[in-house]
Amino acid sequence: MEIQVELFASLRHYLPKGTKAFDTKLYLDGPMTVHDLFQKELKMPDDIIAGIVILQVNGAMAEKDRILADGDTVTALPVASGG
Repeated sequence: MEIQVELFASLRHYLPKGTKAFDTKLYLDGPMTVHDLFQKELKMPDDIIAGIVILQVNGAMAEKDRILADGDTVTALPVASGG
């Protein structure tokens, strides 16, 4: 199953090594939730996953328990920081 992942700001460093932009295609063995994608495939710690404030699948707001399907695009933005 192929999906597109778009990670912005501080989340970008969880993309696979060699990714030159903010997005990449990933190939998954089978269906999984967005949370599983972040935790198992992208190796994000749970506190980072909990800090994601905008999560979309195919341009629509989504929950982390959403099951992904072939061709989906997952977009995530973290909590803003700074001042």
